[in-house]
Amino acid sequence: MDYALAPEKRVGKRFDKERSDCSDRIVSQHFRSSDLCDRMETVSVNIYNSEYKLRGDDADAIRRAASLVDEQMKLVASKAPMQPATTNAVIASLNMAERIIADEKAELTRSDEMIARLNDLNRRLGELADS
Repeated sequence: MDYALAPEKRVGKRFDKERSDCSDRIVSQHFRSSDLCDRMETVSVNIYNSEYKLRGDDADAIRRAASLVDEQMKLVASKAPMQPATTNAVIASLNMAERIIADEKAELTRSDEMIARLNDLNRRLGELADS
């Protein structure tokens, strides 16, 4: 799932009206389609004592993801209280990425084991058919 920041009212030469197409505040190229942007829900979340208005197609997933990020930020900050929030954010991101990589590796191992088992079963069925 990719997220976009919800549009905000901006003042200035180029941004003098409230933007509803969310194309100027996009996190991912995936959301450049205004059709997809129109279907996204706006959800207010709190991460590390800051509120963010995010848009996405699944409000519950946004809240869960924000909760995980908030937990990880607080955990990192508790272990390194003198570090700036940006450093803690990078460390929290790296911790989460490391967990994702470990999960992907475990999934590949399970897939390889299943393929080996299916190959073995296929071989056994072939032997039974030949006899």
